[in-house]
Amino acid sequence: MTDAEWADFVAHYQGYLKASKQEDELAAVLALAVILNLERGDTNKAYKRLSDTISLYYQFHREDGDTNLLVRIQRAATTNSVVAAAISRKAE
Repeated sequence: MTDAEWADFVAHYQGYLKASKQEDELAAVLALAVILNLERGDTNKAYKRLSDTISLYYQFHREDGDTNLLVRIQRAATTNSVVAAAISRKAE
């Protein structure tokens, strides 16, 4: 890392931590909701929560998202009807 890059990182460190915490919180909220749905035997709702998350990511980031993740989503859509439906939905 150059001195300028290091200085930029240090200057923005708290913002990076906050963004990371928010992402971790979102993942934990989603995971907890899905676990509770599964625990109650509501697999349809669990699938919906997960597929909605995939749909949002795919619809909003298919042009600028992580290419490895996008390829994995597209590959899964060829064999999984839930994923295929998720990526074919329009953003709500």
